[in-house]
Amino acid sequence: SLKPTVTNGAKVRFGPGTEHAWIGSIPGGSTVRYDILGQDAATPAWWQIRFSDTVVGWVHKDNMQTHGDVSDVPVR
Repeated sequence: SLKPTVTNGAKVRFGPGTEHAWIGSIPGGSTVRYDILGQDAATPAWWQIRFSDTVVGWVHKDNMQTHGDVSDVPVR
């Protein structure tokens, strides 16, 4: 699975866009890694991540550093 690392801090949202309410945040400098489950488009602006055991959310890709091959992440 793919693991992003937050670089600048990020709000985790219910959907891929700032119009969606946020459900949590990841602090800047965090080295916690999250599984990437999907992306919003073929040229993604947002990653869908497993935020916790029970919560799936979306984060803007500009706030994330990815590790590994992200070319086959499914569009959700």
